[in-house]
Amino acid sequence: MSEVRLERVSRVYDRLPAVDDVSFTVGTGEFLTLLGPSGCGKTTTLRMVAGFLLPSAGDIYIKGQNVTRVPPNRRNTAMVFQSYALFPHLTVAENVGFGLKMRRIRGAEAAQRTQEALRLVKLEDLADRLPRQLSGGQQQRVALARAVVIRPEVLLMDEPLGALDLKLRQELQVQIRNVQRALGITTIYVTHDQGEALSLSDRVAVMRDGRIQQLDAPDRLYGRPVSAFVANFVGRTNLLPVEIVEIAPSRDRVRVRAVDGPDQFFSVSVEAKSCDRRPQERCLLGFRPENASMSGEPTNRLRARVHDVRYFGAVRSVSLTSALGGVLDVDLPSGAPVPSHGEEVTIAWHPNACFLLPMEDESLR
Repeated sequence: MSEVRLERVSRVYDRLPAVDDVSFTVGTGEFLTLLGPSGCGKTTTLRMVAGFLLPSAGDIYIKGQNVTRVPPNRRNTAMVFQSYALFPHLTVAENVGFGLKMRRIRGAEAAQRTQEALRLVKLEDLADRLPRQLSGGQQQRVALARAVVIRPEVLLMDEPLGALDLKLRQELQVQIRNVQRALGITTIYVTHDQGEALSLSDRVAVMRDGRIQQLDAPDRLYGRPVSAFVANFVGRTNLLPVEIVEIAPSRDRVRVRAVDGPDQFFSVSVEAKSCDRRPQERCLLGFRPENASMSGEPTNRLRARVHDVRYFGAVRSVSLTSALGGVLDVDLPSGAPVPSHGEEVTIAWHPNACFLLPMEDESLR
């Protein structure tokens, strides 16, 4: 059952579309993230679901009811903002219980629900403090408790961790996911942080220029992107222009030839049921830096020369100039032999660890 459904929703500002013909559904209890760069339309989409903005076209449904023209206070949704938006003169408990007060829920029931919400975010011992006496992370947990205490049908979160440092963001990511799972609440989350989106979500919608480029489970989004934009936005990707030479009769393996430089052939594993490639078609072969190595015997090999090595703790990222002329990255695990600057090496990767993308992607023009 879909809790939220958008049908061909658009929002136009000064004749320019901020959101352009967007459709998707969010299942009951699902955690869906809208991911993309600044200005891609993700926050505008969220605000239309909340009722703060009216669509220029299209319809929005919550639990099967068309709420496109329903004001925010009559939609059973709750929003968590990046800025916390706490009342500075109210205590933590009073901030959390404010929504209940507005709904005329008072007395023992309000006190019990406030205490339950504070317990969920592990702030029950700070109920009597004022916001100024809390850290940024604690204030955001108060904002989360205030949102869930009213028991909304849909929880909306607009970059709630954007103002926090990395370690605190990671801690609160775990807390947000735990609260969402404990309540089974349908959630739409907005972020431009790829790691946050992948770690939190059941599904992720990558947006660009007001449109959804790909909506998929995190592992599929990362492992099987549909365009160079998605591949480059969700992590780092090596891309090689290639031409298809041969498609296996089973259609689960494609042999390609590098377009640039000397003849170089590679093998790519593909999904047979969705393989619509043709011989002599030009496309992009992509593989992630962590899926390549400088040892082993995978099918695909390419000579390259080292021009930079960067240390990131768990891995060393090696940048190389390939024999085909492009720059490639390979991540070496901690403890692996480190090549020296200028050294010529062979990089290798398995056919299962790469993918083919359309050559005509706008992000490469």
